[in-house]
Amino acid sequence: GIAISHRGLTADTTPLGTLSGQAELPASAQGREGWVACRLPDGTLVTTAPLSADGSFSIAVPHGEYELVVHVRDHAASTPLLLNVDATPTDPQTLEVPASIIVDLEVRDADGEGLIPARVTFIRQGDTPSPKAPADTDPRLGSWGGTISAVGYATGGTAQVALPPGTYQVTASRGF
Repeated sequence: GIAISHRGLTADTTPLGTLSGQAELPASAQGREGWVACRLPDGTLVTTAPLSADGSFSIAVPHGEYELVVHVRDHAASTPLLLNVDATPTDPQTLEVPASIIVDLEVRDADGEGLIPARVTFIRQGDTPSPKAPADTDPRLGSWGGTISAVGYATGGTAQVALPPGTYQVTASRGF
């Protein structure tokens, strides 16, 4: 028989639709974690889903209006896409992730001779986009707040960081 605790359960009969598509990923996004965030028009997060290796995604959601945004680690977000999901299947959507630039860091002593260990902090200026996803969608949660976009740890005097194109205040400091 059915356990007493399970007799009161009822099935959720909310009709579902599917949001599916493809993230167009630049070369700078290869090998970096990516996901799509699905929100209600008021900004409430509904769900997130990882991107497949080829950039594809599929999300089952109740009928309604949704905003999709693709996030890739160290890149600006895609342009949001507003979609209405109902009983009619939606066509696969394409969201483009903007390319980031790869910055090669080299920190030298005051004489310009030897490489030295340093921490290099990039603080975005003006309307430079953030490479960090909103905290409610980021599975790793960025460890820097505010306008800090990246920190490169040049332990041997060199490092590499990826950033959206833009204007940054850059500070190199000794110690970690």
